Amino acid sequence: MRSLLMLLISMSYLVRSDELVVYIDADFSNYYESSRAIELGILSAVKYHDAKLDGHTIKVERLDHHGNNRRSLRNLKTVLANNNTLAVFCGMHSPPVLANRDFINENKILLMDAWAAAAP
Repeated sequence: MRSLLMLLISMSYLVRSDELVVYIDADFSNYYESSRAIELGILSAVKYHDAKLDGHTIKVERLDHHGNNRRSLRNLKTVLANNNTLAVFCGMHSPPVLANRDFINENKILLMDAWAAAAP
């Protein structure tokens, strides 16, 4: 997670803002523990690399899709609307990612799959 965050930080020059946002599009309602574990990993990496953020701050925001593909799509549209978005992490549910794969690819959303549970 730390090296992944360093990669994201090195890409921060693409976003012209002091505050960068990393979103977590996961099921915080039904599978809170797994979603929270991903969130804590990201927060830990942000804190660890705080001195190397080169004047940027990284804000981590939750987007709860409740395991629903349509809600995840709505969340991804929210991500696109924010010019300060750095990346999106997804949770343990694969269906929202697979169902929205074309949308993710067409819009070039940097999506990190920390769980990667699906065979496809």
